[in-house]
Amino acid sequence: MEKFSVEFPKDFFTTAYIMYTYQYSNICKIKTKMACIFFQGGLKAVVWIDFLQTVVIMISSIAIIIVGLMKAGGVGSVWEQNLDGGRILLFE
Repeated sequence: MEKFSVEFPKDFFTTAYIMYTYQYSNICKIKTKMACIFFQGGLKAVVWIDFLQTVVIMISSIAIIIVGLMKAGGVGSVWEQNLDGGRILLFE
């Protein structure tokens, strides 16, 4: 049984940057480029990129909650459906 492997032409990856752009996703590329352009590197860059990633995750989570509530008919509708289904038991 043969192993599956991808064989590239000898001069396919002439630089590390070409290999990097071929291999990783756009999000990874953007984060790395932001760290290289705006910061001197090291721990400072890691902390800032993590902070920016946290901000993006929080904003997208809030957007998902808002869109979900709008599609479900609003907070009141969601609350009523959960009360009717017995999912909200506050004082029991």
